[in-house]
Amino acid sequence: MSNKTLFILLVALTTNAKAMDIHVGPSLEVSDIGTACALANDGDRILVEPGDYQGFAIGKSIRILPGQEGVAYTVTGNIDIGTANGKEIFISGMKAPYGVLNDGAQVLASATFSQTTKLTIADSDLKVVVFTAQPLLRVELFRNNIQVRIEAQSFAIFGCRIFGTGAWYEVALLSNSTALPQDNYLIGCMLGYPITSGVGFPAIVGLMVQNISRPIHFENNIVYALNCAISITGGTSSDVPSSVLNNTHFGPVFAGSSNVPSLIGHLGLGNPPATGTNLIVRNNARVGLGTTTVEPIGLNGTPQYMIESNNLAVPLAQLDLNSGVPIAGSALIDSGHPDPRYLDLDLTTNDVGCYGGSNSRANFTTPMGSAVVGFMQAPRVVSQGDAVKISAIGFDR
Repeated sequence: MSNKTLFILLVALTTNAKAMDIHVGPSLEVSDIGTACALANDGDRILVEPGDYQGFAIGKSIRILPGQEGVAYTVTGNIDIGTANGKEIFISGMKAPYGVLNDGAQVLASATFSQTTKLTIADSDLKVVVFTAQPLLRVELFRNNIQVRIEAQSFAIFGCRIFGTGAWYEVALLSNSTALPQDNYLIGCMLGYPITSGVGFPAIVGLMVQNISRPIHFENNIVYALNCAISITGGTSSDVPSSVLNNTHFGPVFAGSSNVPSLIGHLGLGNPPATGTNLIVRNNARVGLGTTTVEPIGLNGTPQYMIESNNLAVPLAQLDLNSGVPIAGSALIDSGHPDPRYLDLDLTTNDVGCYGGSNSRANFTTPMGSAVVGFMQAPRVVSQGDAVKISAIGFDR
């Protein structure tokens, strides 16, 4: 081993050795999370005992976790990460005070980041997660309940329930160009209120996409929205196509509706190439009354989309209205695109809707444990002699 290599290794070991745990609890010396964040150094963990806590600010690369396995803590007020420029933050186990649909933490940034910054939140109840004009912030959310909405310029959202509210047009917003290289993901989520909740359809659109510079992959979601599951305006210059795969969209289910719902609205990806595909739309289900469409024409009437194997007139009786699970004999079963890359987990032909394919919503409906792989990408088809590329996003308490 060279002296240079040895020096680098020793520095790394020294740095890791300084990381420490800070215990927070109503009866402990450190009784609030804000104080713990001020005391912490980069790499530290803050372990929070059950109790009620006020909002706080984070300006360091820290992990905020339950002090007891599987026992949540409650936070109300704002969580401001505005001073965490260039840092990586992880939060888990934070719950709303009285359940999903009541007041909870609002996660925001009071300043603009000038360096790449990352925020990850898992297994928490939140009120809103909203970041406007933050092109250097990456937001990753795993199996959270979000009462109102999510907004960011670069995100990866898996297995979340985002309820929306009548005060906003959309449930989730992906807007403006980002300076980050990652694709955007919204997979295995529930957007809007289930049909039998008695609340109705407070949102017009599930996901609004505006002027993005990186692809969006909108897959295996169940969406309750008056107009469309996803609305796309503006363009992506990436050679990688965006995808709208295996979603289930419940539009109006009441008689006399004047809406003309569609799976996708306002498609126009901005100066697309004359040939080729920059959006793939396959294996989606549209449920409810009214005329149903997928808009296949983009800017200036130029077709640029691959639209196949969607079922846009699914009878209500063919699936569970609260989960999207097709019943036996449903026209959704085994009716998707036959390409092997879309096979279901049991290797049968793809089911149309949010329970079809390898990213089935079934992957995201079980409780999380202490160690979780939040999302994994692996090719379903590999040519002989090619490398098998697998990537995963995971975390441990």
